Amino acid sequence: MLLKNFDESEKLAREVIKRTDNPTYGFIMRFIITCSCYLSNKMNKGRTAALDLLKYSELLPVGYHIFWIFESLENFIKYDSNINSNLKEMLLLLLHLPESKTIENKNSSQSKIQTFFM
Repeated sequence: MLLKNFDESEKLAREVIKRTDNPTYGFIMRFIITCSCYLSNKMNKGRTAALDLLKYSELLPVGYHIFWIFESLENFIKYDSNINSNLKEMLLLLLHLPESKTIENKNSSQSKIQTFFM
């Protein structure tokens, strides 16, 4: 994805989802699908993917920890000049959703994300 080969990233992420039921991979691959769709200007498909990611994140327990480092991906989103500020904010909120330590924080983040779809 960092090489901006979004169609291939989406395809590979969907394949990983089919092959595993690991919650960490499930979340990360859904995030990659969401990013890939939005960043390749497939806005309706991106919205659907983001809503799927939100539903999936509801299944994760509060405080679920993903032992991956997202620094490169996070910087890619933050500093790519082709991504508008609203989309950046939504993608970063989605990326950090599992880090919510309380149900209130998780609900607050989900509510903020939902505003992008209105």
